[in-house]
Amino acid sequence: MISKSVKTYSLVFLCVGLLFNDSPSATANLITQTFTFGMAGTDWINNLNIAQIDLAAGGILNDVTITETVDWTAYLAGTNTDHTSSVKVTKNQADLQLYDSITGPSTPLFDQSIGYNNHNGITLAPGTGYSFGNFVSTNSFAYDYAGAGNTSQFVGSGFLPLQVSTFTQNNESTTGGGRFTYTQDTRAALQVQVTYDYTGHLNTLSVPEPSVWFLLGVGGVICLGWRRKTAGQN
Repeated sequence: MISKSVKTYSLVFLCVGLLFNDSPSATANLITQTFTFGMAGTDWINNLNIAQIDLAAGGILNDVTITETVDWTAYLAGTNTDHTSSVKVTKNQADLQLYDSITGPSTPLFDQSIGYNNHNGITLAPGTGYSFGNFVSTNSFAYDYAGAGNTSQFVGSGFLPLQVSTFTQNNESTTGGGRFTYTQDTRAALQVQVTYDYTGHLNTLSVPEPSVWFLLGVGGVICLGWRRKTAGQN
């Protein structure tokens, strides 16, 4: 696997609000924590802390759902840097992979390519360039934990760390004697939602309890960067 390069990043935490309800409840309640990281040049790493839920006696954590969503864009262009021969470009695509600390550094949650792919190709004369344009995509991956054995790690008064990262590269295919040099600007935004479905009421304020639905937001801003890659193929 190609190693991942890490761009500079920073985290800014934002607490949206507090709403408490200490009365016991026999019906299922929901708490959702939302972590949002704005559009930034890949590759990046984002770290977040999932607040555990501390339930009072008799409370049950029925189910936990973690959903990671990435909105990403790629601007693709290129130039034939050869001075004598033309080159035909049949594919120029950005490839994005998403990783997290749950699956580990060698298992991508998804691996997708977006961009230009046409067997007819585009022929570039010596010293000429071409803009393939902007391409966009959205990808999501969800985990579901049900049952006491699977949800126990989320019960407590502390936090569970989760790291999410992206890795991008370029896939191209060319023919002819020229040399195609590509330019790629790939950016991605991340949103992580963690939803607790529980019965009962909370014992502490580690995760505030809503009357019906509470949204805890933690925002992070990562440094925007211009990712430019060049590669040649004869």
